[in-house]
Amino acid sequence: MTALFIILGIIVFILLLLFLPISVFLSVKDDFKVIVRFSGIKIFDSSKPKKEKKEKTKPQDTENETQKEQKKENKLVNTFKNKKEESGTVGAVRYFGEIAKIILGKLVWFLKKLKFDHIRLNLSVSSEDAADTAIMYGTICTALYPILSLITSNASVKYKEINISADFNKTAIILDLSFCVKLRLIYALVALIKGYFEYRKFIKEEDKNERK
Repeated sequence: MTALFIILGIIVFILLLLFLPISVFLSVKDDFKVIVRFSGIKIFDSSKPKKEKKEKTKPQDTENETQKEQKKENKLVNTFKNKKEESGTVGAVRYFGEIAKIILGKLVWFLKKLKFDHIRLNLSVSSEDAADTAIMYGTICTALYPILSLITSNASVKYKEINISADFNKTAIILDLSFCVKLRLIYALVALIKGYFEYRKFIKEEDKNERK
């Protein structure tokens, strides 16, 4: 009987954790910064320096760690790099913008659970060629505005500042992105699982279409 109460207590504790709030602050400007708080307690801060390991590693161990890091990076960015090589930067932006729009369209219920303290996006599109700048600007607007509209029209947003412009006097893209969002952990977990399966479904359909 005691074991049963312990098991029930653990289950109740886990359920309570799942319904506690989590907040994410993200900032991309001069550097990349992410802060995650769980029930008001900071559990992750990307700006904090990582502690150096005191243990000495052998040269072979160092090589193995480097290879693991490269593999991890490949998993995250390999798809984008391949698409960029295949269709160029504009094509890659259009492709992933379409994926994001489809996935978010399936997760409208999740967007309604989000509470944004603010969303700020200032994006200046530029390149070395004026014609390329115009094409890139049009593609980015086509990709981003439907996604931003889905988010801002369904989520609770206290403050938003969204500006996307083309600058023909510069040669590099300038991005200033910042947002702070709150939600319950259980919604985040369910959305991640659902979003992953929707992404896999989209990729499989794309592969079938390419084979035809």
